[in-house]
Amino acid sequence: MGYLSHTSFNWKRPEGSQTVYKKLFYKKAQQYIKQLEEAWMVACRNLEKAQRLMEQQANKHRQEPDFTVGDIV
Repeated sequence: MGYLSHTSFNWKRPEGSQTVYKKLFYKKAQQYIKQLEEAWMVACRNLEKAQRLMEQQANKHRQEPDFTVGDIV
């Protein structure tokens, strides 16, 4: 259903020794990315729910055609 989403939340931990500032910055960046990822998932779930509701509303008054081959329509 629809297109697959493209996200780049797969960050790898930097290798080697780091300063305290870099470690704190990395931790804050990871927290921020986690919040973005959670918001992205909520948005995706809400879009899927809205699509289901729109589909139900559109199909509410639809009916199968009741004519056969040879009928003049």
